[in-house]
Amino acid sequence: MAQLDELRQVYYISSYSKLLSPALRVGFVALPRLAVDSVLEQKVLSVLGTPGLTESLVQATLESGRYQRHVQRVRSKLALFRQGASQLLAEAGVEVDAADADGLFLWGRIPGATDADTLVRSALEAGILLAKGQLFSASGGFGQFFRFNVAHSTDPRLQIFLSRVNQEDAGASNVRQLRPVISNP
Repeated sequence: MAQLDELRQVYYISSYSKLLSPALRVGFVALPRLAVDSVLEQKVLSVLGTPGLTESLVQATLESGRYQRHVQRVRSKLALFRQGASQLLAEAGVEVDAADADGLFLWGRIPGATDADTLVRSALEAGILLAKGQLFSASGGFGQFFRFNVAHSTDPRLQIFLSRVNQEDAGASNVRQLRPVISNP
């Protein structure tokens, strides 16, 4: 939203904790130029609560170019995971729309899975965590979709489970009768 707004009214707030280190609790804000002085004043007033050392570490990392190289490596690995996950999910019968997708998650629909809650429970019994799309929808829609973490969607247990769902799906009622296919390791 901040990009679309071109930082006229929308502030973009984030941190380096996820990609650098959870121990470095340093964030940043991109904001309208007119608001910079006010935010800097608040920052100065709160400096007693923010260790300058961690800010200096993040600054040195950013200036050295190491952060950019690290982000590029993470993006490359993530792209490989996305490609593998897309392929495995498709082979297991999941309809995935990954045309222009990017990031940690893929969204897919499991044909014939009319009762998402029962499917989620069956997956959990098999040691697999499925996330219903409805949980991530502000409108409560996307009940037929699931969100798959690309780093975990290459697990053969998921592919076996989903393949079995599709094999046993002569009708949506079969989803209720699924038994765990793999025990938890």
